[in-house]
Amino acid sequence: MRVLSLRRRTAVGAFLLPLLLLFGGCGNGPSGDEHAGGKRKGEVLVFAAASLTDLFTAAAAAFERENGDLRIVCNFAGSPSLATQIAEGAPADLFAPASPRFVEAAAAAGAVVRSSRFARSRLVLITPSGGKGVVKTFRDVARPGVRLVLAGPGVPAGEYARESLRRAGLLGGAGKNIVSDEPDVRSVLGKILSGAGDAGIVYATDVAGVAARDVRVTEIPDRYNVDAVYELALLRSGRNREGAERFFAFLLSGGADGLIDSLHFERF
Repeated sequence: MRVLSLRRRTAVGAFLLPLLLLFGGCGNGPSGDEHAGGKRKGEVLVFAAASLTDLFTAAAAAFERENGDLRIVCNFAGSPSLATQIAEGAPADLFAPASPRFVEAAAAAGAVVRSSRFARSRLVLITPSGGKGVVKTFRDVARPGVRLVLAGPGVPAGEYARESLRRAGLLGGAGKNIVSDEPDVRSVLGKILSGAGDAGIVYATDVAGVAARDVRVTEIPDRYNVDAVYELALLRSGRNREGAERFFAFLLSGGADGLIDSLHFERF
């Protein structure tokens, strides 16, 4: 399943954007060059947090099956990167960051038609299943010598993780153990899967489909945990308002509830 992914805003990325919009996609539908019923398919460009990759890929496929005249094209990346691309003029139709503050900032700049919070997820601690077992509990992340991987400051997953550590009184010790600040939460998972860290903090939804043989998941106690809140915004910069309205409505409807539940998100 093809996606548009521009995680770093570079001159090369800016050059490739028009080409990727033409050939990339996150639904199962045919390419933008194909026709449906003799009419060229309309495209809806969605900028979504990396942690929404599985959900929006599945939602796009389900939506396209019922809406043959539309094709959903997704750009998955860290929320700050997406917000920067939008501020620099990327023609996104919909924006779904992992924190409402990005939608609030876009709204303050006059970029949002309307928005709605639609889902949430919670944090979990992950460690390599085949590791040395140096981290067995949440409190162990503050032990000297632990290699802790987090999403970077400013990235919602990184902010939520640091707040969780602060609530537990662990931020001082754990902060000294951070060996990598990643651009998004999926990169944190990748580092732990590759053995580049002893522990990481991600969303529970990021490991829903990961085999137990690859990663061990430890729940973070409720009193320390932080909910990630996802907000969906319809943007003025988009080029397909009618199509965006339809996908916006689908994501908020009961038709998407089964997907949200199956991927371990919660309705907001």
